[in-house]
Amino acid sequence: MGGGDSDYLPGWTLPIPVELAEAYAPVLRLHSDEAFRPKPVEVMLDNAVLKRRVPSGRDPILSEAPTVAALLQGTDPSLYLTYRPGTSLGHLERQYREVVYARLVADGEFLFLQYHFFYAYNDWVNKHEGDWEMIQVALPRGALDGERSGWPTPLYVTYSQHARGTSRAWSEVEVCGRTHPVVYVGCGSHANYYRLRSHFMLVGWERTGGVETTYDLELVQPGDSSGRRGWLAFGGRWGSCEPRGLLHDDGPVGPRLKLMWRQPLLWSKGRLADTGRPVSLLWALRDPWILRGGRIPLPRGEESPS
Repeated sequence: MGGGDSDYLPGWTLPIPVELAEAYAPVLRLHSDEAFRPKPVEVMLDNAVLKRRVPSGRDPILSEAPTVAALLQGTDPSLYLTYRPGTSLGHLERQYREVVYARLVADGEFLFLQYHFFYAYNDWVNKHEGDWEMIQVALPRGALDGERSGWPTPLYVTYSQHARGTSRAWSEVEVCGRTHPVVYVGCGSHANYYRLRSHFMLVGWERTGGVETTYDLELVQPGDSSGRRGWLAFGGRWGSCEPRGLLHDDGPVGPRLKLMWRQPLLWSKGRLADTGRPVSLLWALRDPWILRGGRIPLPRGEESPS
């Protein structure tokens, strides 16, 4: 990245070399009961129809085999993808390889390496088609410029957990090979955790496990949302909902519509991914990072931005 990146605006996707993406790629550890692994978006695009939600409940099919062009019908939130009747998700899991999408973005005094995970199905207390989760690794801005003897040590990381994120200083994170953060993935929900144990959320427990999964990295480069990865610009939802009890969750919107895409620094300090609002008081009280004021650990001699 020689030459500096100071001309980039917050939220802009920067060119990402494969060596950089590989250097900080997370180690994903899943529960032995986990049925779904991170997949390319084609696992849904190749096997879904595109619909529009209407008040009558008889949602019309807009495309039986959605193309990227069909997805780019503005940012219509009433659009959604849903698997064709009879689709075997188990078969799709065996058919498609594991993939993680890597992206580099600048915000404030930081460079953020983001790793986005798409799962074919969310199979937890709430059930819905499609699931987007992610983590990001924060580096000092300018750390990759000029000569260097090795990869710089990250400052902190943020793991997504449903609509929220939790951050930890790099020194508090389990790491493999000095630069690879370990991520324990919640069984069925795919929320990301720092420790191998059961984690309680307001609607149930999330189990984690130690089964490591390998994957291929795909790089998100500048201009991809209007080119080879035009699906990034889809304004609808990646999946319909399957109600269970009182929990009626639609499939998620894509990563480009979430706060962490546009303002990764703000999201890492305790904001909701979908609305940008602060997390609830109950959530804040259980997160030591937020209780400390979200102060970001910078190299000695620098001050954490407010």
